[in-house]
Amino acid sequence: MPREVPLQDPAPSDAPHRMLNVLVVDPDAVRRNALKEQLRTVGIVKMAGVRSTANFLIDMVSENALDVIVLDEELGWDTILEAVREVRIHPDADEIGFVVIGDQLGPEVRRRGSQVGILGYLQRGYGASALQEAMRTSLGEMSERVQHLTQAMRQAPFFTGFSDRELVRLLNMCRTRAYGDGEYVFEEGQPGHSLFILLSGSIEIQRRQDGKAVRLATLQVGETFGEMAILDDAPRSADAVVKGEATVFEIDHSAIRDDDNLLSLRMARQIALVLALKIRGMNAGTR
Repeated sequence: MPREVPLQDPAPSDAPHRMLNVLVVDPDAVRRNALKEQLRTVGIVKMAGVRSTANFLIDMVSENALDVIVLDEELGWDTILEAVREVRIHPDADEIGFVVIGDQLGPEVRRRGSQVGILGYLQRGYGASALQEAMRTSLGEMSERVQHLTQAMRQAPFFTGFSDRELVRLLNMCRTRAYGDGEYVFEEGQPGHSLFILLSGSIEIQRRQDGKAVRLATLQVGETFGEMAILDDAPRSADAVVKGEATVFEIDHSAIRDDDNLLSLRMARQIALVLALKIRGMNAGTR
């Protein structure tokens, strides 16, 4: 079975860090005050304040030198997204990080949050080390694992021109999966909703003929595959089989269908460029 690659390292980094001013926004008084007390025990926190609502956050930003704002999921996602958008337009808010705490922080939640620039996420039941790591991540500081993933992404032409912060947002919006030898990334006839970019390893594209697998292509690191399905949701026309081990970056169609998000539009443009290059290559081969 494929395994989703986690973004956080098992242990926090011991690298030096500036002291942070943190604001907690949580409608539950007991929970927000408990988090405030927990923050006081975290070595990188200088000051921790609390609020019950996300109303007028822009005023807090204007009056205080905030570094990180922690938002509880129970505020409601529409409220959280609107609050982050409001803060982002403030001239002094470019460097503020956002952390969301919740029970279910799946890919769709992270995709929506990353679209407005939320990079830090905490599943309930976290400890102090995870809290510290989430705050660092919210500020665009990459753990060793994320650094490794972004370096792998840089090998793919698809990600040419993307900044480090945009790559971190993409890692939150999309999935990174690890596969073992002989596992299928997808099979012929399956519904197709994603395209894939090979970050490490090798994958063969195969088609079944007379009960046998016929190899059509062997993909190398940096190559994309499965692009057509993300555009028309048509069934897969071939198998994608891992040879050895492989890590792939999966972009679901929902990640590129938000016309209000510049990063989504940029990905859609990159997909169009990839398809154009492949079509030109096929045309050149028929001459």
